[in-house]
Amino acid sequence: MSDGDSDTSSEGSDASSGSSDVSDGSSDVSDGGEGDGTWVKVADLSECPPGSLLEVEVEQELIVLANIDGDLYALQNRCSHQDLPLSDGELDGDRLECLYHGARFDVCTGRAVGLPAIKPVPVYDVRIRGQEIYVQI
Repeated sequence: MSDGDSDTSSEGSDASSGSSDVSDGSSDVSDGGEGDGTWVKVADLSECPPGSLLEVEVEQELIVLANIDGDLYALQNRCSHQDLPLSDGELDGDRLECLYHGARFDVCTGRAVGLPAIKPVPVYDVRIRGQEIYVQI
């Protein structure tokens, strides 16, 4: 990987740090890499600065990107408590609090860490290539 590239994964310490690359920028979709999914460009880094959340849509799936001190994570954008958008919530460190009922989730793992939610939300692998954010679906 070159100096301008970084590799961030929403799977935390369980993610492999393989050398698989996404596309060279000539296409928004690239096969290959970790897991069985496809890497899809979802946004530019400038759209999700540190401390922010960004809703993106990939193949009719709503995903929320969370930037924690420059590390990007991706979760399904639906609270497991009442199916409301997590992107309306707030980041507090590595915790995402749902605006509507206060459920809290670990952004790195998707695990519910605060009631009323008790079920985790799905997470997605994230890669940065240059200034582009890719999510594996």
